[in-house]
Amino acid sequence: GFIKMYDQKRKEPFSRLELNKLQQVIKKFATSLEGSISHLKYKNELKEKTAFATELDKRKSFLQSVNSFAATLLSHNSLKEIARRVTDSAIHQFGFEDCIVYLVDEKSQSLWQAAAFGSKDTGDHQVANPLVIPIGQGIVGSVALTGKPELIGDTSKDPRYIVDDEIRYSELAVPILSEGK
Repeated sequence: GFIKMYDQKRKEPFSRLELNKLQQVIKKFATSLEGSISHLKYKNELKEKTAFATELDKRKSFLQSVNSFAATLLSHNSLKEIARRVTDSAIHQFGFEDCIVYLVDEKSQSLWQAAAFGSKDTGDHQVANPLVIPIGQGIVGSVALTGKPELIGDTSKDPRYIVDDEIRYSELAVPILSEGK
């Protein structure tokens, strides 16, 4: 870049001394500007590296959770016990308030609450007032039908939302698939 300066009252040209002083000031300005640009680049790189490290931590947590789920599946025989362990793992790995695992009843084409962590947990590994939802109804039933996870940020705006024991304004429903079902 460059700096252009004027002096309307001056009739004689700028002196060599004034030009040298101006060049010194401009060099200092340019050095400061380069330092600022370098610092800004450093901050942006640090921000990117921090975001990358955060993403790696999330992936590590996810993989640990998957490993925990897999270990649970291998160490238990009962579907209800596996479902209970999955709810415990999901709560501890992801920090949710509550978690419910639904299992499919092929005969009635419905989902039933097999395990819960949170307000639906009776404390003795039973689900308080277990809900049965027909496949295709509600958010959970829709996910069971499509096989695709859904994240609902505000359930009050989703007509599919089914109130269970209390209203929750955010819902994440993820299908558990086995052999394509």
